Amino acid sequence: MNEDNPVQVLQTSEKSYRDCNAAAEAVRLRRIDGDHQVVLQVGREEYLVERMVSVFPLSARMKRVALFDRDGEEIGILSRIKCLDRESRRLIDQMLDKTYYMPIIEKILGISDHMGMEKWQVETSRGKCSFEVRFPRRNVRFLNPQRLMIKDVDGNRYEIRDWRSLDRRSRKLLTRHL
Repeated sequence: MNEDNPVQVLQTSEKSYRDCNAAAEAVRLRRIDGDHQVVLQVGREEYLVERMVSVFPLSARMKRVALFDRDGEEIGILSRIKCLDRESRRLIDQMLDKTYYMPIIEKILGISDHMGMEKWQVETSRGKCSFEVRFPRRNVRFLNPQRLMIKDVDGNRYEIRDWRSLDRRSRKLLTRHL
């Protein structure tokens, strides 16, 4: 991919791919239909975007983003997103927030264990909540020495950015359940 071209759009046609590179000024994302639908415009072509996923969701969320249509087919991959206009970047950020709902755990209020299922009560960046974790050894993972990700039974993810910065009681509860 050319470094001057922030987007590579792959369009399927009879199971063959056509690569189309576009300069940043030719690429726009915008909302239509009462702000429910997002459209990717590449030059004169438009693609209805149903969902976006980051290629590097934990380490570089806004570096490369894959776009998918309603049928789950890949439309293409956006890269060098910083070259896009402000509104397009804002829409990407909003859609990724929906895809990667991951509140930051700021305090652990309690963790109880019942027959292999843990119930966590926490304060997060989005308020107090509780969730259940099955198989904690598999679903409470260190991403690096200080950062943890917890996946609940519904598939939601929660993050502890630095377990060492939690209050003493939270650290004590956490280390008992790792």
